[in-house]
Amino acid sequence: MTDPERAAGEQALELANGYIVARAVHVFAELGLGDALAAGPRTVEELAAVTGTDAGFLLRVLRLVASYGVGRELEAGRFGPTSLSHALSDGGPDRVRAAVLQSSDETWWQAS
Repeated sequence: MTDPERAAGEQALELANGYIVARAVHVFAELGLGDALAAGPRTVEELAAVTGTDAGFLLRVLRLVASYGVGRELEAGRFGPTSLSHALSDGGPDRVRAAVLQSSDETWWQAS
């Protein structure tokens, strides 16, 4: 649904960038960040060490998904869990991690 108060160009860019958000959520789920945050807030450096990823890359991913409520940045470089991050963990109450990984896998996006 479009918002008549927003410029059409802004809305078009938001729709086009939906893929970027979906891929970032996929990375969050793939790296097991929901489980990593389940015990409580951690720094991006701690999360990078646990996941074997680059802290700079991970910070950008975490900030993007946090802007959609998947985790939250408590202070610069320190992230905590949310209900959405719990849903993307293996032990989350909704347990949608596997479904998210499947539906956002690149094989779904490749043309045959």
